Amino acid sequence: MITLKKYQVEAVDNLVQNTYRLAKRAGFRQPFVFKAPTGAGKTVMMAAFLNKYCEELPDKLDLEPTIPGEETTVFQYQGCSGSTSVDFWRVDGAGHSPVISKFFASEMIAWLMIHPKLASDPQP
Repeated sequence: MITLKKYQVEAVDNLVQNTYRLAKRAGFRQPFVFKAPTGAGKTVMMAAFLNKYCEELPDKLDLEPTIPGEETTVFQYQGCSGSTSVDFWRVDGAGHSPVISKFFASEMIAWLMIHPKLASDPQP
C-alpha cells in the first residue's frame, strides 16, 4: 500500500471537494483539469481520488430535469456474497417513465465503471 504525502492528501481532498461542487451545479456540468508537476505522483493521487470519490458518492442525484432538486435516490444493499453488489435507483416524483436528462448516460456509465464485473466472479 502506498502512503500519500501531505501535499498529495491535500490535492486529493481538494479534488474531491471541487468534484462535488461542480457536480451539484443545477443543470450545469463542466469539465475540470487535474494537473501537477512531473514527479508529483499524479497517477497515485488519481487512484486515491477515485477510491475516495467512490466511497463518498452521494445517495441523492439530480437526473430528472422536470423535477426540482435531487430526486433520484440510490439504495445500496449490503451483505451480498463475494464481490456482488445490488443498487436500486428510485426517482421520486416521476411517473413510470421519467424524463431522462442529458446527464443520465454519464451517471450510468460512472456507476458501471465503479461496479465492474470481475473475471473471478463465479458464474451462475
